[in-house]
Amino acid sequence: MDYIEKIERAIQYMEQNLTQPITVQDVSEQIFSSKWHFQRIFRSMTGSSLYSYIRRRRLSEAARELLTTRHKVIDVAFKYQYETPESFLREFKREFGAVPSDYRRLNQHLHFDRINMATDSRRPYYEAHGITWQKVVRKEMHFVGRRYRTTMQQERSYTDIPAFWAEATRSNRFDLIPSPLQYGTANGIYTGWDLEENFDFLVGAFT
Repeated sequence: MDYIEKIERAIQYMEQNLTQPITVQDVSEQIFSSKWHFQRIFRSMTGSSLYSYIRRRRLSEAARELLTTRHKVIDVAFKYQYETPESFLREFKREFGAVPSDYRRLNQHLHFDRINMATDSRRPYYEAHGITWQKVVRKEMHFVGRRYRTTMQQERSYTDIPAFWAEATRSNRFDLIPSPLQYGTANGIYTGWDLEENFDFLVGAFT
């Protein structure tokens, strides 16, 4: 299965679960990928972060429902996984420029369509640069190191991680790690992802 097919499968999963809780882990497991790698590929192939795509698709479907039904705004908000009506109103106005009550009176559906990788205009480029994926299962290992919290929002991690790596490896702290698998070698791993694309980056060594 190539990148295009994997992203399409992930999109299908998200579309089927817009009214259910969705985590990065849930989506990445559908295509046997790490959360970090999946989010990078998703952003590069769709032009949207995973969080932004889910948020905008939920708002689009909520807007459609407001126009085609008489459901209460609060019920629509909860249906599309908003914890409070206030957060739904705030996000809705930011996306469509109007609160739900005014949007209903406009009677014009402003929407963010589902991405379809089969018809995406960038598909020839991706096919020409295709990379095969495989799932690798390793035995259990322990990791000892330092942790830094960052985010992919506004591509902040691209500057945070190099700076943290340089600072963390500048000292001789890694010489104190007991029985590393590779002496003198620092490793970086990503963990603790949430749907807002915040995550932990750890620098250290496997033991």
